[in-house]
Amino acid sequence: MTARTPLLRPGLLALAGLAALGIACSGSAPSTAEATPVATESPASTSTAVAGATAHAAATPATVDVNRVLTHLRALSVDIGTRTAGSEPERRAAQYIAGVLTADGYTTAIETFTFPDLYDESSVGLGADGGSAPQVAARLLEGSAIATVSGVLVDGGSGLPGEIETANVAGRVVLVRRGSIPFAQKVANALQGGAIAVLVVNNDTGPIRGGTLGQVTTIPALGLPGSQSAALRNVLGQTVRVVAAGGRAP
Repeated sequence: MTARTPLLRPGLLALAGLAALGIACSGSAPSTAEATPVATESPASTSTAVAGATAHAAATPATVDVNRVLTHLRALSVDIGTRTAGSEPERRAAQYIAGVLTADGYTTAIETFTFPDLYDESSVGLGADGGSAPQVAARLLEGSAIATVSGVLVDGGSGLPGEIETANVAGRVVLVRRGSIPFAQKVANALQGGAIAVLVVNNDTGPIRGGTLGQVTTIPALGLPGSQSAALRNVLGQTVRVVAAGGRAP
């Protein structure tokens, strides 16, 4: 079984930028998805700390330390890297931010909380024999059925009604290109033609991110990176195995 890939991925550069600017300018820090450092002022120094923060904020345009900002950006985005929710890098990032705030005189605490662990283990086997066939990683289009099916792969063009009719998709897996019409319409057209699954290939080399049908369908609908287009087209007319697997971890 392939490793579970969580679907929750914070915007790394945006969070890192907020963290760096906040730490350098005012001492506040962004929340993180897994563990959030919370800056609090001790009761004995509340008045002084607030006054100091106000004075500092007023002088911010003239006192931003660009080198310090870049140091924090580098630490979060390069040294620690991608901070998937609930991962070890996410915890390291929280500890880093808490450490910087503590060094600046704040009392900090890292608060933990639970969240739904969404995962996606979808794939396309370029052959009917399952695990022994070459596997192409895929992503669920939101609203896809969760199922495993095998069938002959046919070219459905862009998923337009005429293209679907010409491809004779009944009982088959349909390969369609991204573009021209929404994902939902591609899948609806294929379903109406009797297809058992739809594979949407991206129109650039990367994966399809955040693809949604806007409704629930009764057949598997997966998105694939454009970099796999040639591999998929090479097996047109052959049987492929479509695994649509994902959801919330138990």
